[in-house]
Amino acid sequence: MVLFCGLGIFFLREQSIDMLPRIIYPQINVRVSWEGASPEEIETNITRRVETAVASAEDAIRVVSTVFEGVSMTNVYFDYRKDMEEALNDVRARMDRVNNLPDDASRPTVGKADPSQMPVLEVGFSSDQRGEIEMNRWADRELAEFFTGIPGLASITVSGGRFREIKVIFDPQLLDRYEIAPAQIVKRLAEENINLPGGYITSGDKELTVRLSARYSSLDDIKNVIIANREGVPLRLNQLAQVLDTSSDQRVMVRINQVPSVLLSFVKQPNANTVEVCRGIQEKITEFQENGIIPPDIKVSVVNNQSYYIANSIASVSSSLLFGGLLTVIVVFLFLRSFIRTFIVALAMPVSLLVTFFFMSMFGININMISLGGLVLGIGMLLDNSIVMLENITRHQQIKHEDILTAAEEGSTEIGSAVAASTLTNLASVLPFIMISGIAVLLFRDLIITISVAIIASLITALTVVPSLAARLTRFSRKRRENERHFMDGLAVLYLRLLKPALRFRWGIVLVLLALGSLTYLSLHTSGSEFLPQIDDGRINISVYFPQGTALHVTDALVRSLESEILAADEDIETLYSSTGGAWFGGNVAQYSNQARINIQLVSLARRRGSTNISIGKIQEILRKHAGSGAETRVTKARLRGLRLGATEEALEIKIFGPEIGKLSQYSEEVLERLRGIEGLTNFDTSLDLSRPELQIVLDRARLSNYGLSAEQVGDTVRTTLTGLVATPYSDRQYGDDFDIRVIYNREKFINAQAVGNILLTSPSGFTVRLGEVAQIEDALGPVRIERENQSRLVRVVADAAPGYSVGKLSQQAKEALADYQMPSQYRMDIGGELESMRESNQALFSAALLAVFLVFGIMAVQFESLRDPLVIMFTVPFAVMGAVFSLSITGTPFSTVVFLGIILLIGVAVNNGIVMVDYFGTLRRQGKSVYEAVLAGSPTRLRPVLMTSLTTIVGLLPMSLGVGEGSEMLVPLGRSVMGGMMLSFLLTLFVIPAMYLIFNGGKIPQPPKLNNAA
Repeated sequence: MVLFCGLGIFFLREQSIDMLPRIIYPQINVRVSWEGASPEEIETNITRRVETAVASAEDAIRVVSTVFEGVSMTNVYFDYRKDMEEALNDVRARMDRVNNLPDDASRPTVGKADPSQMPVLEVGFSSDQRGEIEMNRWADRELAEFFTGIPGLASITVSGGRFREIKVIFDPQLLDRYEIAPAQIVKRLAEENINLPGGYITSGDKELTVRLSARYSSLDDIKNVIIANREGVPLRLNQLAQVLDTSSDQRVMVRINQVPSVLLSFVKQPNANTVEVCRGIQEKITEFQENGIIPPDIKVSVVNNQSYYIANSIASVSSSLLFGGLLTVIVVFLFLRSFIRTFIVALAMPVSLLVTFFFMSMFGININMISLGGLVLGIGMLLDNSIVMLENITRHQQIKHEDILTAAEEGSTEIGSAVAASTLTNLASVLPFIMISGIAVLLFRDLIITISVAIIASLITALTVVPSLAARLTRFSRKRRENERHFMDGLAVLYLRLLKPALRFRWGIVLVLLALGSLTYLSLHTSGSEFLPQIDDGRINISVYFPQGTALHVTDALVRSLESEILAADEDIETLYSSTGGAWFGGNVAQYSNQARINIQLVSLARRRGSTNISIGKIQEILRKHAGSGAETRVTKARLRGLRLGATEEALEIKIFGPEIGKLSQYSEEVLERLRGIEGLTNFDTSLDLSRPELQIVLDRARLSNYGLSAEQVGDTVRTTLTGLVATPYSDRQYGDDFDIRVIYNREKFINAQAVGNILLTSPSGFTVRLGEVAQIEDALGPVRIERENQSRLVRVVADAAPGYSVGKLSQQAKEALADYQMPSQYRMDIGGELESMRESNQALFSAALLAVFLVFGIMAVQFESLRDPLVIMFTVPFAVMGAVFSLSITGTPFSTVVFLGIILLIGVAVNNGIVMVDYFGTLRRQGKSVYEAVLAGSPTRLRPVLMTSLTTIVGLLPMSLGVGEGSEMLVPLGRSVMGGMMLSFLLTLFVIPAMYLIFNGGKIPQPPKLNNAA
């Protein structure tokens, strides 16, 4: 044990710290880009083909696709037991065999859904003296390079600002006059910007390399490129177009606290210590500010710092561990009234914890909120075995007057099997949890392993260290005087006085249990339910949606107004980060002129004047003032980063499957109208939006053929005209960077369908024709995105639960509201969301609970070599469940997966007291006592160890149950359920177990002697 403790101290110093366990979701993502293509085109030419390829992947259970303009994203879901490296290789191999995608589509990118790739720190940089182009270049090309070498840092991405770009903007009328096509311009620019090796020559004793150096060195070089000759006169580029050194048209506006900014996102290595990585980055930033690498005019703002919340959460859980351990030691001392005996028992805690830290390292478990939660949960249980062992040794020494060595030997031998059995039942209750699959297992695996290892370590300590120290140290302990009274003496007398009538009316106790069972069922249905407890980390998300086709300046005007009003209304806001016109994903940009997103980070909980819900209420009041703006807005409390409940994040999700987009839109609106009448549902939305305005070009293929043109050539010309085409790179020798030279028409000339129809097409033979002569250009509306699941189209109707409302109850009300809704046979509806995740998780946990009951019963049957005594002990399990449910009802805590986990743990913990009592009853009966005499004598004798073990577990969980500190919300329901279960189980065990033992063993209560009435 000393060796393991030493190793535990060493590995504790080396352990990494994170918020959650390392989770890799059973999901593989496939992304394909096809610039400029509509969702319908991508669905037909890319998405369906990708789905066909990956749907047959081994162990794939679901394929979900989302199609946006220019992008197809397909997610392949697997069973939770699947090896994701194997799944990744399988999907990649299948995608490599897909060879019928469009030629100009990007290569498919395949990757895992790994939360560790999310940024751990995001820092904004802004300046009122520098433009957005300069800020982007400085952050990307200069500042980011200085962070290389920080231990544990994997990558840095730069978002915001603008990318420098050389634009060649043509006037369509000039191109028409000289009959020059855009493709000709692109070709000439590329041909004149080359560096080519020319070979070598030998000059005397030297060999010289010949190289053609014809790269552009200035804008004048680009402007003077000869594009064509007309009647012997060269036409230079500057005669046909403007050549501007400007920025790309990304049109995504990023601001931090209303100031345009550039954002650096830092991603750590998977196994790195999040806190250390963030600390190292922040120290570097401070150093750079001091030595001038970050100039004085640049302001630094921390937008997101995972280490801050991690440190607070770990500190909260650690304080619960510390105070829980302290309270248990105080309880032990109150009972033992001996510093030496208290020290012997309390030694089990540090020994077990250090051994656990060693094995955590062996199992690859880092220090996180969940793994530490396992130690907090078990802090009181760690003393149980040592308490029972030392109490029995002390009883042999004080009551049977044995010498200390004999008392240690006899006492440990007598109780050893019961202690081992109770530990095995604890383990048996949690081992089934490892055998099931689901998000709950991914999340709480660390908790199960840590508490299991800690309990095993406490057993070894109780069987070896405690008897050894008791034999050597208790001789120095103060001996109890003959007439000295202990408060347990009075409790034992009171208990015996209450026990006798309880045994006499034992069948009445059975009726009381049935009544309590009915109350438990009612309480369970009134406490509400949720999948996981909500975490208040002070983050709020606001989404803004204007109708499709809304200009960017309209969206930005509303966002600027919201930024100003929200910052003025709530002093608890630390940073407000907005992204208008789209979003950044790493180094890529998605542009949506009608959308914006605002992310708010509140100050720390200690400095906050109110809860996050209060801040959300203030924001909702502001949003209501702008209800007439034409925008749809949503405000939600952000979920814990990296934690995903399932395929969706919404509390309620209704999926409608069917073939026709128009019908799906109709049915989704009708379903949405029914849901709006349910109180407690908020943030309604549908995934299908048919308001995307578009110009559809319908080709006349016969006329197109007459001109020798193909649909592909027309598409390339239109894309070059409207989107622009990168002709060649331009090298800036001052900064050593390459920038794109983009050929594009003057967009201001294209304001309607007629202007698009005037685009000039050039055939391979040199003939020119306008687009309107070979095609019809029509106004139309199309879907913004198309969603599919298992190769069928669907539309999702989603809603969130308002603060204080139960997800389970709202989902039930939604089912009732849609019970009589009818659709044609080729359409169907599924109700899911967080409820679906709850249902899947609870089914798995219920199976684990049944298996735990079976294993616990089997272990006790082996120990007692009987089925009768284990059956008596198993009556403690329903007591524990009743206590857990009552505690939820009293504290207003919803039933969740965390509570279910607590109930599974209670199955093994609650039987411990019963084992100690029933085992001693058997010992007394073997000594010749009757059933009633054994129960009456054994129950008060075992009162002290039962009371001590129960109270140490209960008070050890008290800090966790109170939820004091930031980040403790996740484990509060776990602490309350186990604590409530232990309290009721302990109280009822003292009376129900003796009564049931008497009933099952046919014990009879001797009748009191009749009084002689003879005078």
